[in-house]
Amino acid sequence: MVKKTKPTGVRFDLEQLEFVKSKNPKLKTPQQVVNFLLHSYWTEHKIIAEFLQKNPYLAQRERAIDDLLNYGQSTFNEPKRAKIKRSYENYQQLLLDCETTDDYLKLKEEIEEAEHLTTREKNLLLKK
Repeated sequence: MVKKTKPTGVRFDLEQLEFVKSKNPKLKTPQQVVNFLLHSYWTEHKIIAEFLQKNPYLAQRERAIDDLLNYGQSTFNEPKRAKIKRSYENYQQLLLDCETTDDYLKLKEEIEEAEHLTTREKNLLLKK
């Protein structure tokens, strides 16, 4: 006997629902789609979990492969921000040319992080 939950109301993305139904013509109702997707997901992950549990060496190997594949991933996905050395006068002009608050905030952050500017120059630029 299969234990089932109490009935609950759920909402679906119509485009996704119709897409799944179109791929499998036997699915006529949203409930059938949910049952199909849950069963597919559960079976796939349960079989993998049971297989890895019976073969711990393979589970360790899979984790090691995942670690290797993910090693240094952030360095490949996120380009490093180049340090720009602008002159004091250049920053003055850029501050005058700012059109939006976001532009100003980005420039303000750049000025605060600029190592080549003196504290006095930073204060003058940001009018502190």
